[in-house]
Amino acid sequence: MILTVEKINTFYGDSHILFDVDLTIAEGEVVSLLGRNGAGKTTTLRSIMGLTPPREGSVRWLGEEVQRLKPHQIARKGLGFVPEDRRIFSRLSVEENLEIGAFKLERASGWTLERIYGLFPKLEQLKAHKGDQLSGGEQQMLAIARALMGTPKLVLLDEPSEGLAPAIVKDVGEMIGTLQDEGIAVLLVEQNTRFACRLSDRVYIIDNGRVRFGGTVAELEADEELKSRYLAV
Repeated sequence: MILTVEKINTFYGDSHILFDVDLTIAEGEVVSLLGRNGAGKTTTLRSIMGLTPPREGSVRWLGEEVQRLKPHQIARKGLGFVPEDRRIFSRLSVEENLEIGAFKLERASGWTLERIYGLFPKLEQLKAHKGDQLSGGEQQMLAIARALMGTPKLVLLDEPSEGLAPAIVKDVGEMIGTLQDEGIAVLLVEQNTRFACRLSDRVYIIDNGRVRFGGTVAELEADEELKSRYLAV
């Protein structure tokens, strides 16, 4: 496993949000973390990235404990993060946004602008456009591409389909498939269960800060009671 999260407990102030959360991700695997609003999905991603460090438990990246590192230190080890609001710099161009995502790495095979444009040719067409001139789908593409500029082995994606039209959601799904084709693992946080299951090798369900299920998509699909209890709106 490239990522192992064991019994993390995360707090916002005095509020206990995550309770003994466990999950694992293998190299090149797409894993989804499902659950309703407020279940603890985003907090799990923030805990892994060091943005809201867990008070207890461990986050191991390639066998090394990283839960006490700063977010930029974790990113440099090969984790990319695409937040739900994308955090595109609105007054910077597409190319400037991409360049901000790059940093010098010891790893030889880094991502370059040329490689990004080869993978996402539309971004090359839009490279002079400002961030606030892009559609929601184009911003999501840019946010994923910017994460790739850090040469990650794992990308954490927070609600990438949120607020997008169905045709654009399909494009986002293809982007996630492209990441997997490139050998990059993905931890996908989603409320769109059908979208997530179509892309995933395995899924977890979180509810009230606790992992209630971990298994294959087929196992989840076969358990109507589980889906009704934790995923039905």
